[in-house]
Amino acid sequence: LDASTGLATPWNPAADSSVYSLAVSGTTVYAGGQFTSIGGQGRSYIAALDASTGLATNWNPSAGGSGDYPGVYALAVSGTTVYAGGGFTSIGDSTRVGIAALDAGSGLATAWNPSVGGSYRLVRTLAVSGATVYAGGDFDSIGGQSRSFIAALDASTGLATPWNPGADSDVYSLAVSGTSVYAGGWFNSIGGQIRNYVAALDASTGLATAWDPFAGSSYCGVYSLAVSGTTVYAGGVAGQGGGYGYIAALDASTGLATNWWDSSVGLNSLDIPCVYALAVSGTKVYAGGYFTSIGWESRSCFAAIGPADNTAPIVQVLSPNGRSPLLIGSRRQLTWSATDNVAVQSVDLYLSRTGPMGSWELLAAGAPNTGSYLWTVTGPEVAGNNAYVLVSARDYGGNLGADISNTGSIVSDTVTAVEPNTGVTAFALSPLSPNPTAGRSTIAFAVPRSTHVHLSLLDVQGREVAMLADGMREPGRYTAALEAGDLRAGIYFVRMQAGSTKLTRRVVVLK
Repeated sequence: LDASTGLATPWNPAADSSVYSLAVSGTTVYAGGQFTSIGGQGRSYIAALDASTGLATNWNPSAGGSGDYPGVYALAVSGTTVYAGGGFTSIGDSTRVGIAALDAGSGLATAWNPSVGGSYRLVRTLAVSGATVYAGGDFDSIGGQSRSFIAALDASTGLATPWNPGADSDVYSLAVSGTSVYAGGWFNSIGGQIRNYVAALDASTGLATAWDPFAGSSYCGVYSLAVSGTTVYAGGVAGQGGGYGYIAALDASTGLATNWWDSSVGLNSLDIPCVYALAVSGTKVYAGGYFTSIGWESRSCFAAIGPADNTAPIVQVLSPNGRSPLLIGSRRQLTWSATDNVAVQSVDLYLSRTGPMGSWELLAAGAPNTGSYLWTVTGPEVAGNNAYVLVSARDYGGNLGADISNTGSIVSDTVTAVEPNTGVTAFALSPLSPNPTAGRSTIAFAVPRSTHVHLSLLDVQGREVAMLADGMREPGRYTAALEAGDLRAGIYFVRMQAGSTKLTRRVVVLK
C-alpha cells in the first residue's frame, strides 16, 4: 500500500489462502501462511517474493505437515538466514518440527534444528537479537530442553540457552529492545512473576522486570507488540481492568498507558475485535486485525494512527492567469501546482464569469493532481476581463487549499464566418497570421459543403494541445483564433479535419 495515499500499488502476489507473517530483506519480501500458491507459483506455506514485481522467486523451501495449526506463522531474517516458525513438520526437504533456519540463497534448511515438542508443537512468534533467536508459541520443549511457551535459542547450535521465563500459557508476540525482551500472549505468569498478558523480561536472566502494565486485567490477550523509542505499543483483545482498549501505547519505563490516543476499537457485531499486527514507521503506527472502527473512525481491519494532518495543500494557478483570451469552442490547458505535506488527493476546477468573488461554475470535480486539465471553453461570452479560474486541492486529511488567477480574462467566440454561404469549391486552410507568434494569431479555413470540422493545434509529437474549433459548419469562409501566450516555445501544427480531408499548417511559437 502507498504510505501516503493508502491505495494499493500494482504489486499483487495473489496468495490463494491466509498470509500470517511477512519479513522484508533488501529486494525480497518473505511470506508465510497457509497458502499453496503465491506470486504466480506453487508454494507450500512459505515463499520469497520480488519486492518490485510481486512474483515468486526460485526460493522454495516448501513446508509441510498436517495438524491443528499447519502453516508458517512467524518469520525473521538475520543476515543470510531466514528463520521460520509454525506448525509444520518438514521444510526445505528436511524434517523440522515447528521451527527452522533456511539458507536465504538456496532455501534449504540449515543444520540448525531446535525441534519443538508438546501437544501442538507450534511456534507463533520469533525475534532475533545478535546471537540469540527468541521463540514463543505453544510448546513444552525446544532446543533439547523443557521450555514452556517461550525460549531463547543459540543462533549457532539451535540449543536452548539457560534463559527460561516459563510462561503458563501461549506467547503470541515478542519484541526486543535493549536489555528487555517484551512478550505478549494469554499468560498470567511469566519470568517468575504474576504478569497478565504482557511482560518485560530481562534479556540476561529471563526474570520479569517491575514493568507490569496489565496488573488486575481480566479477559485480555496481547497478540502484537512494537517498540519505538521509549514507547511499547500493544494490541490484542480487550482488557477489563486498567482501562485498556484493544491497542495501547505504554511507557517503556513505567508501564503506564500514555495519552497517545483514545484507542477504542470496535466491531458492528457481537464478535470480539482484535488487533493482530502492529508496525511503527516514523510518526505513524499501523494496526491490522479484526475491527470495523478504530479511534472512533470507520476503518475496516487496517488503519494508520498518527498525528492529525491539519496542513492544507499549497495551490497556485499557473494558466490562464489573467489577460489571456478564452476562446469559446477552443480547448485550453488549465494548469496549476498543488503540493501537500502528505499528498494531494484530488483537485476541483471552477470558473467565475462575474469577477474574483464568484459565483463559481464547476468545470471538473475530483480531478487527479496531474497539474493540467484540458478544458473546452464554453459560452456565454465574458467582457472586461471578468473571467477567473479557481483551483481547489484536497488532501487525504480533508484539508482544502485554493488559489485563483491573478487577474481576469475575456471569454469570446473563437470562430467567425467572414463569408458565409459563398461559392467555395474546396476545403482550404490558410497560413496563420502572424507566424511566428508570441500571442494571438488567426487562421482562415474554407468549407465547400455542410460538414463537421475539427481544427486543432498539435505538438511535434502529434499530441493535441489545443482545440480551435469543433462542430458543424455550413459552406463558407471562417477564421479561428490561436492564443499562444500559455504555450511553450517551439514548433506546432494546426490541423484541420473535415470528413476524410486533412490539412495542416506549421506554426512557430516564440517567447
